[in-house]
Amino acid sequence: MKTGNVQKKVYEERDTEVGIVARFFNILLENLREQNSKLSTSNKNLHKKAFFDTLTKVLNRAGLFERINKNFLSKEYCVAIIDIDKFKSINDTYGHDIGDSVLKELSSLISSKVRTDDLFARWGGEEFVLILDTNNLAIAQSISEKIRKEVESFHFTKVKNVTVSMGVSSFRNNEQEFDDVLKNADKALYEAKESGRNRVHVF
Repeated sequence: MKTGNVQKKVYEERDTEVGIVARFFNILLENLREQNSKLSTSNKNLHKKAFFDTLTKVLNRAGLFERINKNFLSKEYCVAIIDIDKFKSINDTYGHDIGDSVLKELSSLISSKVRTDDLFARWGGEEFVLILDTNNLAIAQSISEKIRKEVESFHFTKVKNVTVSMGVSSFRNNEQEFDDVLKNADKALYEAKESGRNRVHVF
């Protein structure tokens, strides 16, 4: 009772009434430990469902905003939108199962290439968002270009080659919010696709 540590067992004195009480108390403690373990596992599963994309296992929108609010209290970061080029044709040609396979492989590839302090999340469909821990657009563009090249040279299991287009933007002033920077990154992405795809544009 003093330690509050339910992992400890009470000493069971043999052949005494106190020992019998201690034995039953230890049974209660064991049940409590099992319930705590189940509750902990359940909470972890709920957290994964709430903040991680079930297909790709990377952060979803809710998870991205949770991490931004926790890790990026200042506006010292850049936002990059990643979009798979001609993804609809992949689904139409090979089927949605192959499309899902591409999404999973792409997510795994980019996750292994981003820096520790950056955030990578699935925004929806074939779009992903990358939060880069820098407010320097030149650095953000360089990192994005490296990722684009990694994707271009990667051999996907089912469709061999896939390319991505990327739009990058940063905060121009303290009045801007995340949505403003995201919209600018989306404009840059549109320009990248309009100018031939498989390239990085900044706003």
